[in-house]
Amino acid sequence: MKKALVTGASGFLGTHLVKRLEKEKIQVFISNTKTANLLDYDNLKIFDGVKFDYIFHLAVVQKAGDWSLTHTGDQWYYNQIMNSNILRYWKDKQPQAKFINMGTSCSYSPNTPMKENNYLLGEPESSLYTYAMIKRLMQIGLQSFGNQYGLKWLCFIPSTLYGNEFHERDNHFIFDFIKNCYQAKHNNKKFTIWGDGTVRRELIHVDDACNAIVNLLDHDNEIFNLGSGQDYTINEFAEYVCDSFDYDYNKIERDLSKYVGVKEKSLDITKVSKYYKDNYIKIPPKDGIKLVTNWYINKKKKTDKSKIELNKLLGTKLDNNSKFIIPDNINSIKIDVGLAGEAPNSAIWLDETTDRFVIGIEPLPYHWGMIKDLKTSNSKREYPKDFKFLQLNKGIIELNGQEISKIGDRFCGIECAIDNIGDNVEFAEFYEMDRTDGASGSSSLLKPSTHHPHFIQNIVKTPVISLKSILDCIDWERFPYIEHIKTDCEGKDFDVVKSIGKYLPNILYITSEMTSNIHHWQNSCNPQEFINFMIDNGFSCYHTGTDLICINDKLEAKHHSDITQGLLLNYKTLGY
Repeated sequence: MKKALVTGASGFLGTHLVKRLEKEKIQVFISNTKTANLLDYDNLKIFDGVKFDYIFHLAVVQKAGDWSLTHTGDQWYYNQIMNSNILRYWKDKQPQAKFINMGTSCSYSPNTPMKENNYLLGEPESSLYTYAMIKRLMQIGLQSFGNQYGLKWLCFIPSTLYGNEFHERDNHFIFDFIKNCYQAKHNNKKFTIWGDGTVRRELIHVDDACNAIVNLLDHDNEIFNLGSGQDYTINEFAEYVCDSFDYDYNKIERDLSKYVGVKEKSLDITKVSKYYKDNYIKIPPKDGIKLVTNWYINKKKKTDKSKIELNKLLGTKLDNNSKFIIPDNINSIKIDVGLAGEAPNSAIWLDETTDRFVIGIEPLPYHWGMIKDLKTSNSKREYPKDFKFLQLNKGIIELNGQEISKIGDRFCGIECAIDNIGDNVEFAEFYEMDRTDGASGSSSLLKPSTHHPHFIQNIVKTPVISLKSILDCIDWERFPYIEHIKTDCEGKDFDVVKSIGKYLPNILYITSEMTSNIHHWQNSCNPQEFINFMIDNGFSCYHTGTDLICINDKLEAKHHSDITQGLLLNYKTLGY
């Protein structure tokens, strides 16, 4: 199987290109701001031992609009570091790989035809000069390394890319038009475009661009323009968007004071077209814009529905700013995912100190019945003498049937399951295992296999959210990090941890069940993939008994280097 490294893999083009390469059965390794960040050459050491067939360099520090006018120094500095590091890595570590670079139409001089042999000629447009020259220098670097060391490369220069699955923070004009028109249509907001709309631009659908890139990989040391072959005025694009939303185009307002860039951009695609019998553009702009707006409308409907469902789950637990209501004396937060029937970890945490807040997550109504009042739950389980558990109806923590401390307002219980589903709220079947001798603690979102030692007691329909959705409700100015997240999710722990998303660097400790009985569930997570993921994201990992303990190296050094060994000792003491 061929292997490819994709830098900038989390960006718009990167996410689509990764999918396209995987469709070709190419094994993809990624570099982004969290994994193998190119600002430090040593970060690339995680790929030691891997021989790449291709390096796709998409990473760039750049934003649409007038950002390039006000951040020329930052733009130059950071891009030069990344470009130099990846070129050096290519030459020193991966000389067998073909290097595929993404250029920019901004590098063309407005005074020359936009043909590939003119890419390095003339002066780029002044407002985009820094970004344009960064991309030119990258191309000069490619050619220089190729000439001196006999390396192979390709460069693709796309017109403005668009397509589904763009992020709300993507601010290229066509994405802004779609977002703004949606707000105008549904929320009575203004739809404003910059300038009078007469400047001309060219779009290429990201699927067409990715197909062309993959189909041209056999070529060596060449530059290819990738465009649709037709430019349109900004007004025409705005009209296509309005038609897709059934919005009155005449309601658009125009801000003539705003920066609009060069008057026109249209790439010459004569060269790339020679390699296709038919037009390689399968999605013309008008049709493509309709497809993207339909995707965006469906996404917003799903998001709005998810917000309603999330509010049902969390509404009473949040303040007017959609943040958890947490007492003033609280100094730390722990999150307990998978309480089981007694919430022993939450009980220990709350009993240890009075300045800690615990968020407890559990999907099974049967378990919540035990957590609220063990005596009325019909549980026949016998407990060790030192076993602490919550009793929410009484507002206390019990040990041997006696109150040892009060809970107060320090516990927030959420009745749901956790999975890696982004910002959505979904409903899924949850398999409750039999209730004898604590076996219901092995219940899971995963269907039990024929090897599971217990039978299915019940199948419960439960709401499912991501940990990110919960972490969105943390006041991060007050609590810059979460002290501890514990997961006990019966084969789903890796997905649960991945669902933390962008907040992973803000978690000090993560402890997750790493049972050897992964064959008990269908489609259970791979323990080694889990460990590799945590290491790649800056965590040191320890395996004690059935649990994986992950310690955030940066946060641990900054905040809690004195209690790391205590955490490990505590887990051994508890017998986990």
